[in-house]
Amino acid sequence: MTRQQSSLPTNKVVSGTMGAAVASIVVWALGQSGMTVPGEIAGAMATIATFVFGYLTPPGVRDIVVAEGDPLVT
Repeated sequence: MTRQQSSLPTNKVVSGTMGAAVASIVVWALGQSGMTVPGEIAGAMATIATFVFGYLTPPGVRDIVVAEGDPLVT
């Protein structure tokens, strides 16, 4: 069985979360400017932004996957 070396979220997870937040802010800004964004489009924007941010972010040093019971892992 494998697990991450660290219990902290990976860089890709943090980046994807930021992508969803950025999409939410864009939808809010568009609403403030008078444009109406349907909920389906807002959801799609968040999904696409999450994917793009996560895909473009390289793995971090602590994002290593290790085998359970590995004597080198403390």
